[in-house]
Amino acid sequence: MTPCPPLAFAFAGFRHPHVFSLVERIRQTPGATLVAAWEEDEAARALAREKGVDCPFVESLQDLLNLPIQVLVVGEVYARREAVIIAALKKGIHVLSDKPFCTSLDGWSQIDCLCSKSKNIPGPKLGCMFDLGTCPPMATASRLVKEGTLGELLSIQFNGMHPLNYHKGRPDWYFQEGMHGGTINDLACHAFDFLPRLCGCPVDNFTYVKTFNQHFPECPHFQNVAHIAFGMECGTQVTGDVSYTAPRGSAFALPSYWRFTVTGTKGWMEFSYAGKEVLLALEDDPAPRAIPLDPQGEDYFDGFLKEIQGQESDFSTERLLKTAWWCLRAQAHADHTPDI
Repeated sequence: MTPCPPLAFAFAGFRHPHVFSLVERIRQTPGATLVAAWEEDEAARALAREKGVDCPFVESLQDLLNLPIQVLVVGEVYARREAVIIAALKKGIHVLSDKPFCTSLDGWSQIDCLCSKSKNIPGPKLGCMFDLGTCPPMATASRLVKEGTLGELLSIQFNGMHPLNYHKGRPDWYFQEGMHGGTINDLACHAFDFLPRLCGCPVDNFTYVKTFNQHFPECPHFQNVAHIAFGMECGTQVTGDVSYTAPRGSAFALPSYWRFTVTGTKGWMEFSYAGKEVLLALEDDPAPRAIPLDPQGEDYFDGFLKEIQGQESDFSTERLLKTAWWCLRAQAHADHTPDI
């Protein structure tokens, strides 16, 4: 656990359950204190209380930002997050947001401008709750690639299938037009965060993106399936499917919940978020072999704490902004491409 100086945290919004994992994380971190929260939705406030959020709730976002806080955790509705983040950064407050932290390129540009002013001087930093890239299967796969086990990477295929949970767990705002921001921006952001870690190089271009509504007539505007193809700077070619088509109940235990297949000049490997091993097959191996998993790597929370203390972090503000930029560009391209 990264040491933490005295930091006062506050929450802006509890509209997605992701943020509740941070409540206990803050409590477990010496030096960190949860001092206040703001949530305008009565049902969301009640749920926060049920989840153990026992700090005072203030009446408005402005009241929250006027408090002597150092870090704002953002869990608002997706489309409203960028306005909250921009307001906090303008007041010099660090921000740790659920993903995605913005849904428009205009919002991204404003956030980038505010963060860029502090790249070489102490100033507000941006963190995001990316938890995929450092879990044990992904950490193990990244180590194998770094050690040269697969040789030069040639191709990567991934699936990020999620359950739709329409009226069965997901908040209603998710399906309101203009509130979600797109399936690529919501789901593929994990891949855009993880794959540069795996490959050791940034995304270089995208060659194909397509979103569409498949068997979801209740919300014809909601593009619940997305296909994407892009290249990495090292030449590795990536294709992916991120969608809300997995069966409810078993979805997060399926191999297709963040499953990656990687091919290199020396071999092949496959792994998934819920997997207990990495399957590896090298040239002349008679069958794939199971590689035991490494421990969890440094996660987004520890990386965020390191950066705001002026230390090097694999979860830097600059890197997070690049991840969001690629997601938003791909989403914008899909949104403006006519159906074929």
